[in-house]
Amino acid sequence: MKRLFSQMRGARGSAMLMVLIAAVCVSLLIALGYSVIRDSIVSTKGELSMRGQVYQVAASGIFETVSWFRSRRQQPVKVFNPKPSADVRPGEQGIVRNFMVSESSNLWGRYVVSPEFVEDISDLRGRGKKGSGIVWRIRSQGILYSNANPALPYNQAPNKVIHRFALSTEIQRLNINPPAASAIIAERGDQVEILEGGRLRGYESAGITVRQGTGKPIITIPKEVTSQGSNVVQTGSPTMFSLEVTDVFGVTWRELKEVADVLVDDVATLPADLPHMGIIFIEGNAVFTQKRPLNGGGVLIVGGDLQIAANSNSSFSGLIYVKNNLAVDAPALISGTVIVQGSVRLQGVGDFAEIQYNKDLLSHLKQRLGQYRQTQPLIKVK
Repeated sequence: MKRLFSQMRGARGSAMLMVLIAAVCVSLLIALGYSVIRDSIVSTKGELSMRGQVYQVAASGIFETVSWFRSRRQQPVKVFNPKPSADVRPGEQGIVRNFMVSESSNLWGRYVVSPEFVEDISDLRGRGKKGSGIVWRIRSQGILYSNANPALPYNQAPNKVIHRFALSTEIQRLNINPPAASAIIAERGDQVEILEGGRLRGYESAGITVRQGTGKPIITIPKEVTSQGSNVVQTGSPTMFSLEVTDVFGVTWRELKEVADVLVDDVATLPADLPHMGIIFIEGNAVFTQKRPLNGGGVLIVGGDLQIAANSNSSFSGLIYVKNNLAVDAPALISGTVIVQGSVRLQGVGDFAEIQYNKDLLSHLKQRLGQYRQTQPLIKVK
């Protein structure tokens, strides 16, 4: 019996020892797993941080290159030939910059936009012949490196390249080119109504320009539609007269939206203050009222109907492009030019709904807004 009890105690002791050993092993495995997971998280965070930093480095090269194109006195730019900077190594050309990213880790960034990374693709985009300088593709290579010895090249030991990343985009010149010098440019003459209270002033231009063979506008009070040096109403040749967005602005509808400074669905989502020299794009119908007048300047594009309601006291300086129909009630003043593919109606009671051609304003508009703009998002390239 004693031997039996002794064997039972021995068995229990062995079992407890095995349980203890198993518990220790499980604890070690858990600790090891936690360590692996922690190291993986730290490594992933570090990798993501590096990717984010090198992305910004490459993007900086894109932004400086676009700025270079915009700053050239001769437009459009026909050749990409920036002056070599101090950061350009022997045999390199283009825009090259080295700058500190992190002082504590001695991490530096470098971007390179060399001539072979910049290509005129005007012909591929249907904007003219290759070499016309209207559309350019730009690629920027971003590099992160450890700058252990600033006297040596970035990729020569003990300096070490840590990460590389390349981005590409396209830029185009926005071509602001109305098909005629006129206060109103409309597709059809028989869809233009200048009623009582409507006024057109075609200073050094026509009051109204319409496509040839589309009928005559209705003008209730002829003296309120004037011109100087041109016919009050002139017609454009069917073969040369185009109000399509690609002919007026030189870009597609999608590209025009991408370069807009303000892009909204309707008037309700417009910012409180509109820019005085910007591109405003409203995709749908737009109704401006006394509570929300149209006050601003630049280029206004409306993808639907544009209505300027009575008593809005609206005032806009620049170019207005309306995809569908335009209706303006007094008091309102538009200075520049208005292009309408649909119908036009101007009228007022006790005041005027006035559109006046302004040549100097349009020249200023072309100079300010007809510059190179990014028409594609930044895309990662190999």
